[in-house]
Amino acid sequence: MNGPGNDFESMTGIVASGANVILFSTGMGTTEGNLIAPVVKLSSRTEVYEKMGEDIDFNAGALLDESISMEQLSDKLLDIVIEVASGKTRQVVDQDGVELSILARSDQRGKG
Repeated sequence: MNGPGNDFESMTGIVASGANVILFSTGMGTTEGNLIAPVVKLSSRTEVYEKMGEDIDFNAGALLDESISMEQLSDKLLDIVIEVASGKTRQVVDQDGVELSILARSDQRGKG
């Protein structure tokens, strides 16, 4: 997809392209959701998950920090995705953290 790289606008673009569920990974703890499609928040670091667990759905850092295999971790994530696809809300929605952003660009060609 050719589009903006920031969190809000890229999620809107992904949904506009046909996604029904967004898996959004964060290392810093970004907590945006989306008004159109559910967002499953994945933390790549256990430290972020522990500090922001009320906003994060899945701790991918468990692979490095706990004695859990990649297969076990991926099974847990698949279970969450199936729950969301079946209508269960995620942390961000439960906390009213949903956003929608659309990039407005002007054509600058030929100006100048």
